[in-house]
Amino acid sequence: MRPRLRCIVVLLAVALATPALAGKPRHAPGAPQEGLGEVAQMCADAEDPSIVITACDTLLNAESLPPQDRAAALNNRGLAKERQGHLAEAMVDYDKAVETFPDNLTARLNRGAIYRAHGEFDRAIAEFEEVLARDPMNAMALNNRCFTRAMTQQRLDLALSDCDAALRLAKNDPRMLDSRGFAHLVRGDDAEALNDFDAALKVDPGAAHALYGRGLARIDMGDERAGKADVAEALRLRPGVATDYDRVGLEPDPRHDPTPATTTRTPPPHP
Repeated sequence: MRPRLRCIVVLLAVALATPALAGKPRHAPGAPQEGLGEVAQMCADAEDPSIVITACDTLLNAESLPPQDRAAALNNRGLAKERQGHLAEAMVDYDKAVETFPDNLTARLNRGAIYRAHGEFDRAIAEFEEVLARDPMNAMALNNRCFTRAMTQQRLDLALSDCDAALRLAKNDPRMLDSRGFAHLVRGDDAEALNDFDAALKVDPGAAHALYGRGLARIDMGDERAGKADVAEALRLRPGVATDYDRVGLEPDPRHDPTPATTTRTPPPHP
């Protein structure tokens, strides 16, 4: 790991701000500065966000830090602040990272994820398209645009096309299967959604977002017992997991007894 800092891509359970399934890269790559190798590695790899912030602060105070490395440190510090729940401060760092080095695609993806979490879907899509303009084969940008388009409940054909393209680049990636399952569910294609959520959960059995979506699909298809169990387990794993589904009007029908459960759907707006 010494020659280059590690670039980690994970599915955030985002406590907080980003949909788990869409995923977001954690750290941007950067080269350790002479005499700062350990600090640079902590800025990129430390699990404790407070250690990341301290290390990145030290790195950013170094003289003659190249723009690419400065942007990487800003991005990593922004993610640490986001993990602490300081979204506004995180966005400041992501903005500075992009300003410092516009080709830092990781910071652009992270910034787009916050726009999406705040319901600024047009700005989020524009951010992901900036990434794709620089790297048309960026599976994570395609995946994020797929999920964001599904959140708008418009042009779901384009959302599914994005997810299909992402999965061609990253076959069987659970985040992308999860995104496509979500798009299918928004569209009302319960069987297709169920297939994608099942596939995602085979790879990542603890994926709460996919588990919740599978529960809704099962409920809507008449398998109330299994669906309710999935929903309950997903909420146990991540209490805020229903947020994305609630935003698009998908929730378990409260009228469970005595009639079979269904998923309540809010009709999508016309484009």
